[in-house]
Amino acid sequence: MIVLWLPIPFMRIQLIFDRFLNTAQRFGLTVSLKKTEALHQSYPPSKSASALVTAGSNQLSSVDKFCYLGSFLSNMVAVDDDITSRLTKAGSACGKLQDRVWIVHSISLSTKFAVYRAVFLT
Repeated sequence: MIVLWLPIPFMRIQLIFDRFLNTAQRFGLTVSLKKTEALHQSYPPSKSASALVTAGSNQLSSVDKFCYLGSFLSNMVAVDDDITSRLTKAGSACGKLQDRVWIVHSISLSTKFAVYRAVFLT
């Protein structure tokens, strides 16, 4: 996945992507166009913002949001999806701790406190 997050005019994105594609080809690398998506973040934020970037004769798919390294980026420059995702993952992790740590009687209380400090206080 390629992420271009540059504070430049939208018109230049095509030029930068073309240069990136040509440089990759010169080094014998290929860019998977099926996995490459374009996301345009406009200011002021707009739901209708779309990126029209092409690679040769293929147009990259324009998306409203996507997940990159566990964080969600959106064209509305909002963090709602990212926060919701992180809270869901945290809730899931706590639920797994419930079954594996908190209600297991063979784990000592000091170990449970150590897990609590490591997970929730740091």
